[in-house]
Formats: sequence, C-alpha cells, structure tokens
Amino acid sequence: GGTSGVQIGAFSTPNLAEREYNAVVGRYPALTEGGSRRVQEVTASNGSTVYRTTITGLSRERATGLCNAIKASGGDCIVR
Repeated sequence: GGTSGVQIGAFSTPNLAEREYNAVVGRYPALTEGGSRRVQEVTASNGSTVYRTTITGLSRERATGLCNAIKASGGDCIVR
C-alpha cells in the first residue's frame, strides 16, 4: 500500500469506469496489488458528467511503474 495512485481515465458512465478499472487490474496484477478503485463524478469543461477513475493506495514506485506500463501499451494515465 501507499499514498499514491494512478488516474486511468475519465469515463462517460460508471459501468465504463468499472470495466476499465477491472481491465487495468487484470492486465497488471503485480502493479495493482493492494490498490483500490476510486471513482469521482466530475463535470468536464464541456458541461458533461464524467467518472474520473483512479487506482489508489499504491506506493509511489508502484504507481509510477503502473503508469509507465499503461503508457508503453498505448494508454494514458496520471500519477497522483
């Protein structure tokens, strides 16, 4: 565990947010072990509601490694 996290995206529905979270955890089990899902409902700049999805409770090293792995496979993320 730890105090860092990786934001994996902002999705249009809670179901999509959950599906993407499960896909990342399934793809990177060693890097996401001990992490938990946090979904925040936020209003995007265009006025639409999105569901910002973060894997929290990771060490800084694990969060950085996870984000690097996601980026290496063509994805996008932000270390928090």
